Amino acid sequence: MKVVVNQQELELKEPMTLEKIAESLSIHDAMFATVNGRMRELSYVLFTDAKVEFRNLESHSGMRIYEATLRYVFAKAVYEIDPSLKIRFSYSISRAILATIDNKEFSTELYDQILSKVREIIARKEDIKRISVTKEEATELYTKQGYLDKIETLKLRQENHVNLYQSGSYINYMFSYMLPNTSYLTIFDAKFYHPGFLIFFPRAELMGKLPEFVDQKHLVNLLKKLTSGVRSLVEIPLQISINIVKLETDK
Repeated sequence: MKVVVNQQELELKEPMTLEKIAESLSIHDAMFATVNGRMRELSYVLFTDAKVEFRNLESHSGMRIYEATLRYVFAKAVYEIDPSLKIRFSYSISRAILATIDNKEFSTELYDQILSKVREIIARKEDIKRISVTKEEATELYTKQGYLDKIETLKLRQENHVNLYQSGSYINYMFSYMLPNTSYLTIFDAKFYHPGFLIFFPRAELMGKLPEFVDQKHLVNLLKKLTSGVRSLVEIPLQISINIVKLETDK
């Protein structure tokens, strides 16, 4: 089997994962690869001749795969600490992920617990495998985990099968491709930030480096003031129109 990798030709005697091919060529920064122009996870197995190009964190797709895997590991960490806790992610602060806990008051103690558990999971080099299950099986899983919002999403899905990612006993659905194991997550940072904490991941626009923290609370306050101003402007013509109606009624 002939494989051209980054313009270098290889002869493979048996099927091999993209991860193993990257390792054999000492490519240590690969996040995914294109195979004959199609995007593939590093766990993808090559069976036939192909043209392969590996991509790293300097690509936006590589960055998104890294980010998704990092979110997955943080969610797994929270689940291992307490399966009843519900973590939520958003993207609004300083080019970082804002993580909050929905059903428990967040504290520095819980923050330290989560970070410690994340580092432990990464050190364990746990495999992350994609599995395919039926909608019924996924619904049963989400019911046990209390993910009622995901059950509602499944009802809208036309296909009968759902792709999930499993690491140990933890299973979750991700909207992105993933890295093959947790040990790839060597670059990240976190910061306690009310009402939760920030997770910093390598940015493609920074050539795979972490962004600097910029406190954006002043922007939140500015938006509140602008919103308040808009409400005032709306109330003025509303008051005028009410007065006009009253005058016309008096006539």
